[in-house]
Amino acid sequence: MKKKSPQSDLHEGKETEMKADIKENKLASEVEAARNRLADLYVRSAMSPLPQPLVDEALAELSIALEELRASVDQVTTSRQEVEAQRQRYLELFEFAPAGYLITDPSGNIREANKVAATMLNCRQDYLVGKPMVTFLMEESHTNFFQLLNRLVKEDMDGEWWFPLNPREKVRSFPAALSVSRMFDGQGYAGLRWLLRDITEHKKAEKQSKSNLERISALRDINVAITSSLDLQTVLGLLLEKLEHFISYSTATTVRLLDRETRELEYLLCRNIEQTDWKGYGRHSPGPRAEEVIRTKAPLVVRDVQTDPRSVRRPELYSRNSLVSYLAVPLIIKEEVIGILCLYAKEEHEFSVEEIEFLSSLAAQAAIAIHNSRLYEQLKRQAIELEKSHLELEERVRERTSQLGAVNQALKAEIAERRQVEEKLRDREAQLSSLAKELEQQLIASDRLVSMGELAASIAHEFNNPLQIILGYIQDFLSEMKPSHPDHQALTIVEKETLRCSEIIQNLLDFARPANADLALLDIETIIRNSIQVVMGHLVNSQIKVTMDIQPNLPLISADGNQLVQVLINLFFNAAEAMPGGGTLTVRATALFPDQATEEKLMIAVSDTGIGIEPEAMANIFRPFFTTKKKKGMGLGLSICERIIKAHGGEIKVESTCGSGTTFYLHFPLIKTTDYGSAA
Repeated sequence: MKKKSPQSDLHEGKETEMKADIKENKLASEVEAARNRLADLYVRSAMSPLPQPLVDEALAELSIALEELRASVDQVTTSRQEVEAQRQRYLELFEFAPAGYLITDPSGNIREANKVAATMLNCRQDYLVGKPMVTFLMEESHTNFFQLLNRLVKEDMDGEWWFPLNPREKVRSFPAALSVSRMFDGQGYAGLRWLLRDITEHKKAEKQSKSNLERISALRDINVAITSSLDLQTVLGLLLEKLEHFISYSTATTVRLLDRETRELEYLLCRNIEQTDWKGYGRHSPGPRAEEVIRTKAPLVVRDVQTDPRSVRRPELYSRNSLVSYLAVPLIIKEEVIGILCLYAKEEHEFSVEEIEFLSSLAAQAAIAIHNSRLYEQLKRQAIELEKSHLELEERVRERTSQLGAVNQALKAEIAERRQVEEKLRDREAQLSSLAKELEQQLIASDRLVSMGELAASIAHEFNNPLQIILGYIQDFLSEMKPSHPDHQALTIVEKETLRCSEIIQNLLDFARPANADLALLDIETIIRNSIQVVMGHLVNSQIKVTMDIQPNLPLISADGNQLVQVLINLFFNAAEAMPGGGTLTVRATALFPDQATEEKLMIAVSDTGIGIEPEAMANIFRPFFTTKKKKGMGLGLSICERIIKAHGGEIKVESTCGSGTTFYLHFPLIKTTDYGSAA
């Protein structure tokens, strides 16, 4: 069932009253008709010679008329009761309706008002009767109200109009929505029914929605600025400017950055504060308020910084720049505070939750801008360094090319001279030709070694920088991590391998001028197991099974541990590449005594079940820059391994069968028995 509105009930009450009036008029007509019939009977009885029948007929007619009259009276009584009930219902609805109701004449003069309307207008109900409705509107709305009345005279309009109501006795005005409908009686347009609703809360919600929309728009503009520009001053300037647009009172703003190493605050940008005055204090450690913001990572509000006991530094700055209330929010990136955004009100102000949330949103945008700018500056510095290194490398290449040209010219002259000698010494032609080819290969190899040394020297700085950064972060993590942490061992391995990478780079630099090994008494089983642990992840991913056969109680050897690890890891990776479909890597270690060798030695054998080495390549595998990996590798791995083994007084040998696998044998001389005691 459709619910009736109070306004429709009022209209229904009026219609019921009109129906009752119609019934009364009908009853009067019926009584008049009965009287006419009786009068006609009297006339006829006077003219008729037989009066008795006429009298009887008259009585019968009179009886019928009386019955009809009695029925009509009953109908009138019922109608009156219905009208009264409807009127009572109308009065109750009118009086106790949840909205304000007014009945006015066409000119807007109030005839009736319910209790809610009287309360809204701050008047008694009887006071309102007869008053022009326009007197309860703000003066600036009078013209629009009279225009509305004139339109209602001409046309029946539906709708809602908003007017600011002005209650009596200096109660503040408030916005109201007025709905109006016309009333009619038997003579036509009789008046107006008005529905009044207080829309103050609606206006507040509308204002809040508009404010939220403007804030979202500002955040969007700031986000666009952040993504379109990496200039920090430009982005932060726009951010502080947008902040002022949404604050109705006078403010000043500052942005300070926190140095990660020194933990000092750096003055970055301010607005509505004298720059020299603000920056005059220079970099400094955080004060009590700033320290609290950094520690809690949460906003901080101070009612009056001029009287705040924590204002221990330059309190005259606040009074000189009229800074009173204070709101600070942290600038956070990846859970780390990188700075502070501060808002000062130049009069005492209580910051609302919305203001704190909005400033926090701006702080998040500012933190992103600062982070992006720092990354951009870091990339620019790295690009400049790379460009400088590139230019230096190109210059060296040009110099080396010039040198090679000179060498080439000298070589051509030498060849021409040799040709002249060949005419005289034809019997030694084959020997001289072989000697020339060997010399040429030596020159090329020597040149490549020199070039490799220069190239290694040019890139050592570039490699060492990122290696030192990686090492720094790893050592930071290890210093904050307990040894029981599940990742502690893995990070320790990464630290060791990073240090080893630095040493490998140094070894590459020393390739043309071998460095002496840093010898010490070492347990070879520990060296082997540490090397296996480093490459175990790679071997598992390559589906390679590892077996170890290490003789117990092996004697110590005098060796450089890092260099031996480098040799073993190189052999392990070579073995993995020889088994692309998986296989078995076997590492054996045993001592060889005079009955097995010419002298006491310690032997390490590294075997794989891979594809093996072609016979024609066996003679060259230890030659620098020789490789069977096509475009992979530089051909220095086995050459470096051979050099390291020889530096330890040992030797390296290889056995290989195509399709069956390869075994590398490493032989190291054992220290004398007398040295064991001194080592112990």
